Amino acid sequence: MTGSFKYDTSGKTNDGEIMMNIFDDNKSSKFQSKKESESFAVDVKTGGLYDICFWNNGHNTRSVTLQIKHKIKDSVQKKKDVNIEKEKLDPLQRQMQGIYDAAKHLNSDLHHLKRREWEMRDVNETTNARVVQW
Repeated sequence: MTGSFKYDTSGKTNDGEIMMNIFDDNKSSKFQSKKESESFAVDVKTGGLYDICFWNNGHNTRSVTLQIKHKIKDSVQKKKDVNIEKEKLDPLQRQMQGIYDAAKHLNSDLHHLKRREWEMRDVNETTNARVVQW
């Protein structure tokens, strides 16, 4: 993420310190400046909320102009990123498929055992009924 900021001086003298900070979602500082205007570049590796804070320790109210530009990767770079991620995901995908197949097999075994238990219970009840009649 790149951008720039500029405090409005509007003819007033600077009567206090001004500061601009950018914090990531872990609240660690990614950029800090005490200048009146500056460009910045922050490497955004993870998604999340980034806080942009402006501090004015002076007595006068000052406005600030902030422009943020986000570089979008070109399509060739995107395709490379997709291929890299696909290579990383393939082993994980195979492992998940194996876990899924094992769970499916366990489920079918449980249904088979349940059916056999019902059959044995029916045979047992039939045998008990014959013993009582005899």
